[in-house]
Amino acid sequence: MSQLFFGQFLVDEGAIDDDALQSALELVDEVNARVGELGVERGYLTPAQVELVQVQQRQVDCRFVDLAVQLELLSIGQADDLLAEQRRRHKPLGEALVELELLNAAELDAWLDRYHLTQLDLDVSHFELPLELMEDDIASYLVGYLPKLFLRMTQVPMKLQPGRPFTGRSNLPYRAEVKIQGDSPVTIGIAACPELARRLALGLQARDDVQDINEASLRDGVREFAEILAEAGRRSVANDGLLALVAGGSLDALPKSGFWFPATTPFGRGILVISQE
Repeated sequence: MSQLFFGQFLVDEGAIDDDALQSALELVDEVNARVGELGVERGYLTPAQVELVQVQQRQVDCRFVDLAVQLELLSIGQADDLLAEQRRRHKPLGEALVELELLNAAELDAWLDRYHLTQLDLDVSHFELPLELMEDDIASYLVGYLPKLFLRMTQVPMKLQPGRPFTGRSNLPYRAEVKIQGDSPVTIGIAACPELARRLALGLQARDDVQDINEASLRDGVREFAEILAEAGRRSVANDGLLALVAGGSLDALPKSGFWFPATTPFGRGILVISQE
């Protein structure tokens, strides 16, 4: 059984339906606070400072609190306080399901036990790349970096699964393609379901106002995310002296061949495509 997030596992097993999962996820999303929001709430940060840190985060692989400390916007003590408060307020999905009376406590414990058994020895974060990509430094970097970048921009965890040959087809509606030219040319593609595209658009705009998200924002969000990922890949080899240049992203496009890596999140799925052609 492929590794799944707990909520999707419950749906697949028939314990709850998609509507119930969505209701619980909305409750979790409503209650769980981001560090930046807590910083404003406690008077440690202003909204403008939060936005500054979020903009900087798009350029470096760094947690919000760590970057805020580096920028001297937070003290180490304040950062520790915010992380402790975030942990204190955190509401797990299972707790939300019980609160909404979608499961009772005994049922939740039983399903958690079953879920944990399915996850043994299924750490997909350390899978081997397809043989054709194993010597490609950019491909190796992108596969490892994508979940980190997605988490940083959306506050949503992502698990990437092993790659398989890609035929150029995907039924996911939001797509973008970016080419990295140079000594080791690579074309990457990102495709996302509507909810993942919405999360990207919100993260890139550094806001939570759903009303501001339209169809163009969803498409542009996936394209911009693909461009940011490609730029990170370019920098990873440029540091080793290899020539690399990122071309502009193309909307509604994916490579015609290569390898695709399924991506699962609590809110839906996406794919990463890597092609050396």
